[in-house]
Amino acid sequence: MANKAIYQRVVQDATGAIVPSAQYEVFDEGSGLNATIYSDRAGTTTITQPAFADTSGIIQFFIDPGVTFRAEVTGGSGAYNDRYQQGLLLTESATDTDTDRTTKVGDFGWGGYSGDHSGDLNDLVVPQTSGVSSAAANNPTAYYGDIIVTASSASEGAQIFASRNSPTNEVWTRKRNGSTWSSWQELYHTGNLNTLQNKGASVLLTGTVRNSTQAIFPLQLDLFATPAGISVASTFNMQGYALGANLATGIVAGDISIASTSQKEMIILVSNLSGLTPNDTVYLFGETSSSEITVVP
Repeated sequence: MANKAIYQRVVQDATGAIVPSAQYEVFDEGSGLNATIYSDRAGTTTITQPAFADTSGIIQFFIDPGVTFRAEVTGGSGAYNDRYQQGLLLTESATDTDTDRTTKVGDFGWGGYSGDHSGDLNDLVVPQTSGVSSAAANNPTAYYGDIIVTASSASEGAQIFASRNSPTNEVWTRKRNGSTWSSWQELYHTGNLNTLQNKGASVLLTGTVRNSTQAIFPLQLDLFATPAGISVASTFNMQGYALGANLATGIVAGDISIASTSQKEMIILVSNLSGLTPNDTVYLFGETSSSEITVVP
């Protein structure tokens, strides 16, 4: 037997004083007859009508979900009708999709604090919002964040993830087809367009050898004006196609300059090298956790 919806009200007179033991009846707005009401959520015990509020003036009963009813109450300054009420159940979990229920504050992330989801983000397919733990599986970053889940059907949907403690306010998105999620794609904005954030042992730039002593590295931009320059922090190394073998180490700021630049692209030039083979593909790595090349707008 399905759970019933609850109705509860305190009877008061025109002055706001509580009216104990007020008489009431409940009518189905469709048929005009007494609606069946119950004293328990499971619907095992019916209430005989007319019925009465308790000594504290509280009327409480349970009714089938979806029934539109009115409660006619006598007490205090006279009778009043609480009309066009509808028996609705509240959601019983954060992602309760039962169509007979109305959303409780906080469920699906609306109107309350969700906490941080620490499970697999692939499992979030029902539309909702939620916090995300940095340790959650398929988190596109190493940061805590918040996620918005949308879906047009059971087989199609999307996610938008915004980091909460990333230094560049990272925002990522991906889509779902059936049970298959696409790769995350980062959205670029004024907080991360101008800075190469890859550090440590990560590739900062991919480029091509110009001659035996120089390599060039194109950097795609999307700026409103030609940038003023770059700032360089710490040191770098350069590796060839066979990663792991250094072609150069200890590259410093004085070795790095701008060959050309525009609003859309900057060509970064690394000089003072030796023994390079023209046209080879090369990769610029940071040698320390603070290695960074920043475009100055």
